[in-house]
Amino acid sequence: MLYRSEDFKEVFLKGLTGMLSAVILLWGPSCENKTTNGPPPTNGWQSSNDGLGNLNINCLAVHPDDPDIIFAGTFDGLYRSTNRAGNWTRVDSGWTYREVTAIAFDPLAGDVIYAGTRGGGVYKSTDGGDHWDRRNTGLTDQIVWGLATDPNHPDTVFVGMDSGIFRTLDGADSTWTKVYWLQRASIAVDPQNSKNIFAGGKFNEVHRSLEEGDSGTWGRSHDGIDLGGPATRIQSIAIDPRNPVVLYAASTNNGLHKSTNRAGSWSRIVAGLYSSNVRVVIIDPSNSDVLYAATGNGIYRSPDAAESWEQMNDGFPDADQDTRAVAVDPMNPSRLYAGTWVDGVFVWEEQ
Repeated sequence: MLYRSEDFKEVFLKGLTGMLSAVILLWGPSCENKTTNGPPPTNGWQSSNDGLGNLNINCLAVHPDDPDIIFAGTFDGLYRSTNRAGNWTRVDSGWTYREVTAIAFDPLAGDVIYAGTRGGGVYKSTDGGDHWDRRNTGLTDQIVWGLATDPNHPDTVFVGMDSGIFRTLDGADSTWTKVYWLQRASIAVDPQNSKNIFAGGKFNEVHRSLEEGDSGTWGRSHDGIDLGGPATRIQSIAIDPRNPVVLYAASTNNGLHKSTNRAGSWSRIVAGLYSSNVRVVIIDPSNSDVLYAATGNGIYRSPDAAESWEQMNDGFPDADQDTRAVAVDPMNPSRLYAGTWVDGVFVWEEQ
């Protein structure tokens, strides 16, 4: 049978159209259905500062049982939101010193809250932040750098001061006792075994006690971390709640380090984390492979236990936003909060 050139052209065009349709069908769903482990950058960070009288944020803390409630510690005052950062109210009436440097909840009774200040020591509230009392008996100075409550024995609280690490066994109702000399310590307690206490402090030193922080049981534990001068500090320590032999330590000038042997040794994390000043590192409560870091140039996210990092700065006023705090909603881990210096609080939520 003979075919005209027009017939060949028609057959060829039909075949080409079919192949293109197949390619589009194969490409389209695979792109549209691609997901990532955590909140994708949909709308980016949204400013949420209604009621904040100071936009220099030092710390953020989400209530462990009621994620509507958030506290923000600022350079001048402590603020509380009861509607997920929709608006803020100042709650530090009567305080003498109002720069808030640390906030810690009683993990079993969220209405019990501790706030550390620069110059006023430790304040405690037993009614969700409505009223506060100073609880400084036994402290030898009044500058707080870190606070941590024992998740299994919440009356046990540690505070890092200029003059060392102090501990109370009764919720600071009577006194604090000095248990170690390490200055300006950030502190973390093993959520599965409260005997294991870790502290990072001045000079980028990391120390640990495997005996509940008792005096005389501490020792250096920073093998693999470069020590620095007096202005350097380990600002944050995070413990993997599902596998507490894994820890992360954030430094002012030496980036982020990871340990997989309960702080026996450390290795520096570099892939994708383009900041030497890491202020806070936290672990997603729903997936311990997901981490967030607040740094001198924005928020970073890791989907794979710090093997790689990506910036999450969409929506910030500055592409390299100076961030001091990051927190995650324990009931909805796709909702994040960032505390910045100068620009206040921002919210990120998957839409």
